[in-house]
Amino acid sequence: MKYRIVQVAEHERGRDWQVKDVDDISAFMASVGAQLQGITASPQLRPELQGQPIYDKFAGPCWGGVEEGESIVRYESWRAYEILST
Repeated sequence: MKYRIVQVAEHERGRDWQVKDVDDISAFMASVGAQLQGITASPQLRPELQGQPIYDKFAGPCWGGVEEGESIVRYESWRAYEILST
C-alpha cells in the first residue's frame, strides 16, 4: 500500500500543488505535527480504507485508486480538500 499526500501552498502568484508519495504514513504525519485521531472503521468505505489512521490536519483516508497493482490511500490537507471539493 502506498500513501499519497496532497497539499496546496498559497502565495502571491497563485497556488502550488504539492503531491508526494510516502511509504510510512506515521512518520510523515509526525514530521508535520499531525496527531492521530483514530482508526477508520466505517463499513461504507472500501476495504482498503478499513483500519487506516485518521489525522487532525488532514482529510482522509480517501481512496486514491490503484497504480502498478498497488492500492493508494490519499490524505489531503484541509485547504486542499476545501479547494478540491468545491
